[in-house]
Amino acid sequence: MFAVLLLAACGGDDDGNNPPIDAPAGPDAAPLAASEVSCTGVTSPVITTSGFAFSPAITSVTVDTVVKFTMPAEHNAISNDGLFTADFNGDTCVRFEAPGTYRFRCGPHSFVGTVSVAP
Repeated sequence: MFAVLLLAACGGDDDGNNPPIDAPAGPDAAPLAASEVSCTGVTSPVITTSGFAFSPAITSVTVDTVVKFTMPAEHNAISNDGLFTADFNGDTCVRFEAPGTYRFRCGPHSFVGTVSVAP
């Protein structure tokens, strides 16, 4: 009997109504929006890697800022929501077009980074 109660207490509240982790907050929140653009003339902000981490790990910008991802041969940056991919061994520039938190990861190594976009 004790084991049954213990298992019931460990059960989650998975009623299927939980939003995804990267979902915008609140019913009126705008969806995330970003697009890859030309890197011509873009000098900062720049996200690169240092060992097995993005540098910086968190980048804070305002809407319509273009961020340059400069990736070495062994790392890339893939947005969790499929909005952009910064390929291995090159530069990819992304314009962040809506406020929100944009999370990304290195495909082969799974370390993570964030671009936080304010209005």
